[in-house]
Amino acid sequence: MILHLHEWAGAEPGLLAIHGSAMSGISLINLAETLSPEYRVIAPDLRGHGQSDKPERGYALATLVDDLVGLVGIMGLERPVILGFSIGGAIAMLVAPRVEARGLVLLDAVVAGASESELLGTKILSNAAATFQERYADVDAYAARWKDSGGSHRLVRNELVASPDGSYRRRYLLSALSELWASVPAAQPLDALSKVECPVFIVQATRPFGADPYLDQAVIDAQCRAAPGATLYRAERSNHSAVVRAPEPEMIAALKTFLASLEPAPTAGRGRP
Repeated sequence: MILHLHEWAGAEPGLLAIHGSAMSGISLINLAETLSPEYRVIAPDLRGHGQSDKPERGYALATLVDDLVGLVGIMGLERPVILGFSIGGAIAMLVAPRVEARGLVLLDAVVAGASESELLGTKILSNAAATFQERYADVDAYAARWKDSGGSHRLVRNELVASPDGSYRRRYLLSALSELWASVPAAQPLDALSKVECPVFIVQATRPFGADPYLDQAVIDAQCRAAPGATLYRAERSNHSAVVRAPEPEMIAALKTFLASLEPAPTAGRGRP
């Protein structure tokens, strides 16, 4: 399995940043550029996403976790901080203990009970089934369709692939998303959060993403109960996608304060502050 990587140079500890579904590592460019060069950021395209390999099957949450644990070993990352956005948060939850992460960052993360995870998955897959069929004349047409406020053609190009007729489509497999979302409830990421030993930073996007916020208050409350020592930041001016597409300066300042508190990494008696 070959994973395509996006990397921003910076100081250690490195951050392994995990994108959401129907995204890619470059989708985190605006977030990463606010952290680099103070911190090194490594953002892989998950299998089935972006420019990484796309086998016919093998997209369950546990498989993606294995991919990333292997990546940490191959790259020689020493106790990285694990950051996960959206469903990337569920992946981050399971990666963190296996690589002895020194910190865990959950950005509006799908770390919820089984029923909430199933509901979110139904919504995401319903939308994806329609949008994955769309074709675009060129990169500008795609950017206009999705109101790419950042105007990042580097991001847009990574999300598109040319079709034989000269049009463009999104570079994802619906089957990959379906298998991933179907596997989340059984993985019980909320239960896993209660067992995490490293410090945790939780971001809640409070603005509507459609009719309502992506995560309801009950999900965030459950995360805080599962990780009672976690730092919670409420992004009052952000919806779900804006957390990474246009991160609030105050959120970045709070995140950097959290990251600075992790250094130097403790060598014994790890636990939440």
